[in-house]
Amino acid sequence: GVYSFGLRGDFLFDDFPQIVLNKALFPLESHADLLRIWNSGNTGPGGRPIPVLSFAVQIALTGLDPFYFKLVNLGIHLLNGVLIYFLSKQVFLAFDRDIPALSSYRKYLPALLSAWWLLSPMALGAVLYAVQRMTSLGATFSLLGLLWYCHFRARGDALGLLVAGVGLLAFTISSYYSKEIGALTLVYAYLLELVVFRWRSGQVACTRILAVLKYAPLFALAYAGFWLWKVYDFEAAYAIRAFTLGERVLTQARVVWFYIVQIFVPNVSLLTFYHDDFVISKGLLNPLSTIIALLGHALMLSLAFRLLKTARLVSFGVFWFYGGHLLESTVFPLEMIFEHRNYLPMLGLYVAALSLPFYSSVVQRHFKLFLTFILLLIAGATFATAVRATDWGSPMRVIIEAEHKPNSARANFDAGAKLLGHLRDDPEDLDARRECKRYFLRAIAADANHLAAFPGLIELAIISATPLDADVLHEFEARAAGSKIHPAVAFTVAHLDRLAIMGSPYFNDQQAERIFHALLSNGTLMQESRGHVLTANGRLLGRRGDHAGKRRLLEKAVAVAPATFEFHLLYIESLFEVGDFVAAKDALAHFEPLDKYGYYKVEAAQFHGVLRALGQE
Repeated sequence: GVYSFGLRGDFLFDDFPQIVLNKALFPLESHADLLRIWNSGNTGPGGRPIPVLSFAVQIALTGLDPFYFKLVNLGIHLLNGVLIYFLSKQVFLAFDRDIPALSSYRKYLPALLSAWWLLSPMALGAVLYAVQRMTSLGATFSLLGLLWYCHFRARGDALGLLVAGVGLLAFTISSYYSKEIGALTLVYAYLLELVVFRWRSGQVACTRILAVLKYAPLFALAYAGFWLWKVYDFEAAYAIRAFTLGERVLTQARVVWFYIVQIFVPNVSLLTFYHDDFVISKGLLNPLSTIIALLGHALMLSLAFRLLKTARLVSFGVFWFYGGHLLESTVFPLEMIFEHRNYLPMLGLYVAALSLPFYSSVVQRHFKLFLTFILLLIAGATFATAVRATDWGSPMRVIIEAEHKPNSARANFDAGAKLLGHLRDDPEDLDARRECKRYFLRAIAADANHLAAFPGLIELAIISATPLDADVLHEFEARAAGSKIHPAVAFTVAHLDRLAIMGSPYFNDQQAERIFHALLSNGTLMQESRGHVLTANGRLLGRRGDHAGKRRLLEKAVAVAPATFEFHLLYIESLFEVGDFVAAKDALAHFEPLDKYGYYKVEAAQFHGVLRALGQE
């Protein structure tokens, strides 16, 4: 019921490249298409084929209506709540002998835990942000793996341990192929073994195996350290980010405390989709809260270690939370904040909080007060989720977010783009023009590396038939040459290309070409992004009649990004334009083996048809 308010919301952000504009997801007509879609994932090292395939199946059944994507995500979320109920039931059952007090509380504790987790606003992104089915589906396989492990591990014999281990590994792999954080399933299983089963077994052989597995983190840490040191290229990975490795690690110390506070006492005005206005930590004392945050984490972890023997469930919950953030809140150059990263980790904090009555005589004496407080926290979480879901379901969501986040470039750009879409249909709306310009200018002012709002201002000038301020184009050109370029610049380039095609007196080919050249001079421009700029510039030359120049630039695009098939097709098309059918035939012969799953078999067949009609085949 709470989530129903948000199911009518639109697609947003990564939903577009991963679902709406992802040509690889359709058509789905045969078994061969299933294999093609399975191998089409390009997000993360694992490709995330399981959710990608689910997107394709859903498009085949329900089309591109975001309502059904969010509805399926809600179903997965509810399933995960049921799995958490049964997993927590098994975990709390293992503590029956250790915790004789509050037996009635222990009986309904799994339901309380599941309800709190299901209703937390920190889970909302995994439901209403369609593409984050990757997160929720990965959690499903993780929870199934942990349930499997607990069930068979409880047998205490060699066969049980073997079946538990094999099943855990299979579910971990499935979770990994939903999202790479699925690898952390093994961390959660280790914590279950450490706190619940305590490396004990009824058979000597099993005890010996478990004694070795007890030290698995040391081997994992050594391997991870070597891989990060010798294999992972931090310099290249951070090239597109506005922060360094050190700045990210320091900032994450504060980010994780932000998560902790919002998990227990959510503030709807702070729980926005974008957090690009979060202040980066430049050092331990800049801001001062950085060192305080680091000391706070050290204290939390020290306390968890100390409580391993006397309050094991509390310790388990704290370690679960930090273990769940090992990948997304450490050294890797991901976006600084996304609330859905707490989807499974926050479960640990809820376990720790709900376990306090078992270990504190003070809490036991005031148990009814404690329980009332917990129920109030759950009620607060429910209210926050309802408010957020209502915002997400509103057609004015992006405007609401921009007003909450005046210093967020992304939030303000989205608001400007929303109004720009309205102005395409109603260009005489003066209020919308004024607000649209205000949001785009705020986006530009908020982030020195932001580019996407500049084409928005250009289109606004074209729609309103007013000359563009020369300073805007100069700033656009300067940023194109000197800022850190994000891969999403491909959308900015496409927008700019469309504007140049319009042939407006307010923006012409020469101005567009200067910006393309500035982008190409930028050393942070990644290979595929460079290819997009080259193809856009090539199309511009083609419109001028310089087909040889167009061919040259498209050939460069294919060379710098050979895995982007669209560049090959545009290059082959340019060869037809200049009448070089022999080169077109060779380029087609080179391209088709690359497209081994047949994403572009229709286009290739059309090229072959033209060649046959011309007598070249």
